[in-house]
Amino acid sequence: MTSLSGAPVEGTRPCNGSLWGAEIAVSTHVPGGTAVVLSIKGDGGLVWIRSGLEMFYNPGYGDTLFVNNLVAWRVESRLALNVPRPRAVCLVTGLPST
Repeated sequence: MTSLSGAPVEGTRPCNGSLWGAEIAVSTHVPGGTAVVLSIKGDGGLVWIRSGLEMFYNPGYGDTLFVNNLVAWRVESRLALNVPRPRAVCLVTGLPST
């Protein structure tokens, strides 16, 4: 992913497509060749929202953004995942990692 200026943006998209109608989230916390499957529709997980989506805008005053004719946006939200039914979580191993 890149910014408007073409510079790389840190991080990855949380959802990279779907498999059998379920969104796929990529994480660096899960080793290669492993997948974690969670049934949210079956009440296996609850998402708690601490703060909604917030957007911050920096027009570039007081730093190098102004000199380079750039602006910056930051969008964030604070969420937590609760798993009331641990049996709704399945760890799949032995998947091809290349």
